[in-house]
Amino acid sequence: MTWRLLMAFLLSLSSVFGAPRKGCEFPKQWMGGWFQSGVTGLIVVNETAMMTKGQCIHTDGEKFLLKDWKHNCHRCIVIHEKHTNVLQYKETYCYNDWEGLDAVCDELTGDAALNSLFRSNAAPSTCPFKGPLQFTYSRGEAECRNPMSLAETCTQDSRILLRYQACADVARSESTEVELECLATWREGSTQYLVVRLYGERLKNDEDRYRCFIYEKSPGDIWNLAQSGDATCNGLLSVAEGAKTFKMEQVKPETASCSYPTWITSSSLWVTLDSMDRLQVSKHKLTILDHNETHLVCHSIVNYDSQSPSSTQPESRVMVVAKATRECKNGFVCLVFHKRDDHIIEVQQSKPWTQHPDEACRSSTFTPHTAPYTTFITEEPMDRQCPYLGRYEVVSIKRLQATSGAEEMSNTEVEIGSDDENDARVQEVKLTSTLPPPAKQCHHGNVHGLDIGCRSPDRMEFATSCADEALSVYRCHGTWEENGTAYLVASTDAARYCLVYSASTSSSNSRYLSVTGHLASCPRASHPHHQQVWQVNLTAHAQCSDVSSAWSSLRSSRTLPVLFGILLSVHVAR
Repeated sequence: MTWRLLMAFLLSLSSVFGAPRKGCEFPKQWMGGWFQSGVTGLIVVNETAMMTKGQCIHTDGEKFLLKDWKHNCHRCIVIHEKHTNVLQYKETYCYNDWEGLDAVCDELTGDAALNSLFRSNAAPSTCPFKGPLQFTYSRGEAECRNPMSLAETCTQDSRILLRYQACADVARSESTEVELECLATWREGSTQYLVVRLYGERLKNDEDRYRCFIYEKSPGDIWNLAQSGDATCNGLLSVAEGAKTFKMEQVKPETASCSYPTWITSSSLWVTLDSMDRLQVSKHKLTILDHNETHLVCHSIVNYDSQSPSSTQPESRVMVVAKATRECKNGFVCLVFHKRDDHIIEVQQSKPWTQHPDEACRSSTFTPHTAPYTTFITEEPMDRQCPYLGRYEVVSIKRLQATSGAEEMSNTEVEIGSDDENDARVQEVKLTSTLPPPAKQCHHGNVHGLDIGCRSPDRMEFATSCADEALSVYRCHGTWEENGTAYLVASTDAARYCLVYSASTSSSNSRYLSVTGHLASCPRASHPHHQQVWQVNLTAHAQCSDVSSAWSSLRSSRTLPVLFGILLSVHVAR
């Protein structure tokens, strides 16, 4: 008898400390936190227990017998999985006398309260209907139908933007916007259910955000919906009865009324120089993939010269009004595309989105000559002749370093002399996170010169005194000139850069060249905030056809195999 009592005591302790009883586990897909209206905090379900309800000790299908150790009683709970993100359950009172699962579950009455659990941080699901839809709505009184409200498409098929309009003759109607995110759909008989999470200015907590709908589709692409008054699915009897009812009618989506130029659509994918952003292209639609996803449907072509006359040939530049959608934000945006080469384009876009297409490209909304440029290139760009062919000696190098977590830039300038005994020592520089690490470190390097197009018209090479470094080749992809400044897109096997050239001639007819390297895009004077990685000042030494002893001495040095853009950053003094 003593042994039996001891075993019973040990078994009770194992249950108290959470040891699961074999054969009584909740389905694995139920694990996690769940929101229930009226309950403070989340209800957490693990393998064998449901927080606030008890430890599972016996199960039969959807029936679970739970032991509430806190109150030393048992309850039966019947759980129905409606969707991965929705559970519904009914439960009995907690009984002190335990007579087995069937006996306790027999106490569950048909009119017991139905509780809904919505998964916290649930992954959204596809909505059963898509915008654009025009709709009327009612809060149980008159129907707000004039003006009609509008439901618009978002970039995700799990979201819809509801633009409510206020009706002057309907009490409690108001003009507001609410984002609807679909979480779950299921059917019970002929009734279809939808659980959503709402986002809006006045929706502050989960009690406000979670709502349940029942819906049906009628002939003529008409949807009737009824919304619950709280964060449950209770009280929904028909699509005509609810805290709020809707009648939605499908509107024919706005189709593209223009096409993007063939020099844009010739490539289905464009990337920024740092490969961080992508531009997916079709005849009528562009998609910008950065930290967001923005859809741009061609709406109309605008005469650029009427806003800002320029000598640029019309076929190399186009201004477009596009219907833009980003998440659930909709509007019209002005875009200017510049063709720099068959495989290089630049894009400018207006920042404020307008609700009317005629306003998008107005000078009061968008000024191209002050708007920043984003440089795009195809994934496999062609090579082109480099600008300023010749052999140059390096006069000075200026490196700029971005401080981690801040916008300040520090710089170091190194003067390069002709005397080998005065080799410049390049100080240690921390690489920014946007720069790939070099293959090797070049210690105490002295950069001597630059060869542009002498070995091949589409190649450029730097010469240095690093004896342990191999030949470095930089490919030129395309160049253009604006207001006396030349721009070049160049690359190594590791990265791409925009190089900005400024040429001058001294009174003694000496030719000077200043080159700055930039990440991501080509900067303009009106937008100087692009990150400048380095600046090198050069003086012309010889034409490519000249064979001189000076160049022979440069040829005796080896050149860096690192990025032209991080040339200055990899000479580290240890």
